[in-house]
Amino acid sequence: MKRASSCLAGATLGLWAVWAIFGCAGDGPPPVRVAEDTFAALQTDVFARQCALGPCHSVGVAAGGLVLEGPGAYEALVGAVPENFTAREAGWLRVTPGAPERSFLWAKLVGPGPGQGSRMPLGAAPLAPEQLARIEAWILAGAPRGDEPPLLVTPSPSPTATPVATDPTPAAVSFARLQAEVFVPRCAVAFCHDGTSRAGNLDLTQPYESLVGVPPANSAARDAGWMRVDPGRPERSFLLTKITLATFDTRWGSPMPLSGPKLEAAWVEAIAAWISRGAPRDGQE
Repeated sequence: MKRASSCLAGATLGLWAVWAIFGCAGDGPPPVRVAEDTFAALQTDVFARQCALGPCHSVGVAAGGLVLEGPGAYEALVGAVPENFTAREAGWLRVTPGAPERSFLWAKLVGPGPGQGSRMPLGAAPLAPEQLARIEAWILAGAPRGDEPPLLVTPSPSPTATPVATDPTPAAVSFARLQAEVFVPRCAVAFCHDGTSRAGNLDLTQPYESLVGVPPANSAARDAGWMRVDPGRPERSFLLTKITLATFDTRWGSPMPLSGPKLEAAWVEAIAAWISRGAPRDGQE
């Protein structure tokens, strides 16, 4: 069998390919300098936020037999044999310490070869180049476990970075704007809270009816008497808890949005202000 590693001409070439895909050749930031990383930091910053999602590598789903949240995530990756037949026959591990070119995780992130399945994260944008650089450097360093966050050197901002929406003024934000700029484009996406997947039994293509005055699927929040959105009571609104989580929590689950960056502070404040005003539907204020 032709080894899938032929798709990657080594870790350095693979990373240059990623930069090319993202359109950074020529006008992007200088190469990212990364201090020694640890799995603890990567799990918090990358895997828990963009891989351990409800319909993917969460405890409840364990897609591909892989769980990337909780204390067992390191053992599930480093030195572990993948379920993928092609990678397994080639002698790869999910993470082979010191060898990104023989690590199935790396192939899945930068571009899987024939028989290796889909690129990850599934149904979402590829990881940012700086995230990929951190993962590659961690594998090359021997995939250390560690329990201390790494020292990172922040790269220069890319002039080609995708612009974010203009920050709202919390007191003035309407539900229509929240729906148009937050709930639908950043939450009602494939494999999450779209009308087909309905993760957590929540469809945010119809956000008002699915949020306001509706008990959450989360048992801890439901047992506490919370609502997804409790009008006038942000402290008892599970939505606000989910979008302010920093990482996976045993009671509340994964932070939201499941894929993509966290909501900007101004949007969190706008949602809290909307709930405090009684979560009005437009035209009811």
